[in-house]
Amino acid sequence: MKSHCPIQVSGVRPWECAGAPPRAGNRVAAISTPRARIDTAWVPLILAVLLAGCAHTPRLSTVTRASIYERARVHFDRTVLVKPEESERPEFKLAPLLLQEVTPRNEALGVPYTVYFWQTFARANDQALDQFNYVWFDHQAGKHGRNPQGIRITFDRTGKPILWEPLRDDTGARILFVSQSLEAAAMTNYPAPLPGRRFWVERSVAEAPDTVVARIIDDGATPMGPILYLDAGSQDVSTLICRCMDAQATEVTGIGLYGLARLDDAAIRWMVRDKRPGITRWLPGKSADDLNRWLRISPR
Repeated sequence: MKSHCPIQVSGVRPWECAGAPPRAGNRVAAISTPRARIDTAWVPLILAVLLAGCAHTPRLSTVTRASIYERARVHFDRTVLVKPEESERPEFKLAPLLLQEVTPRNEALGVPYTVYFWQTFARANDQALDQFNYVWFDHQAGKHGRNPQGIRITFDRTGKPILWEPLRDDTGARILFVSQSLEAAAMTNYPAPLPGRRFWVERSVAEAPDTVVARIIDDGATPMGPILYLDAGSQDVSTLICRCMDAQATEVTGIGLYGLARLDDAAIRWMVRDKRPGITRWLPGKSADDLNRWLRISPR
């Protein structure tokens, strides 16, 4: 199957899916760009990623899976909102809004002023699907250094977001948030969720032992960036909603802005140095994800 990248962004290199023509009717602006080449300066960094080895796949306990399902209903009392700078470019319009929980232990909150962005693609049912990657760093981090966190958004063939995946979680789980349309398609093809699962779209615990679909996200009328609820302590994505869903916070005590920047050498080094499972899986040079390994995605 040939790779392609129907969602293209001016001035940003689509690392793994460059060189394909834009599709007519795509809801996200498409701009023809020349085929990207990885600069030789990146080779040592990419080799470091490839040689890092495969992390052991954790088998989550029933209690851990249940806690991930339940925390999707979390409610924050006080938050700080961090949002992207205003722009009509698609990578800004689809960028996340970050709702950082504020508690007595993180009153002197440091919000990210830069979010790194790049494009990749995933595979599902022999189709290539565009992905936008957003990663930022907690500069007050402790034992994990720069403490990367992020969100990867996967789009269907029409440019609608259908899947959201946080970069990391302290449970070691691969946590997914799935669109209502994807869940509805699974409900028409399968009689019920599998044992130990809550949603039809989830694969069995044996097939995807480290993966949990935390919740189903309503389909918005217009594709926009999600709202992420970030835990005050771990910086885990406690939950995620679309802008059409009810808020799960009482008070916003402050608002900050962040800019988008291309993934650079320094950001890659920070991610490579973080030893937690899955951190380096998003980096340039990695193979495209096969979403059918984790989800029961019905052909469309």
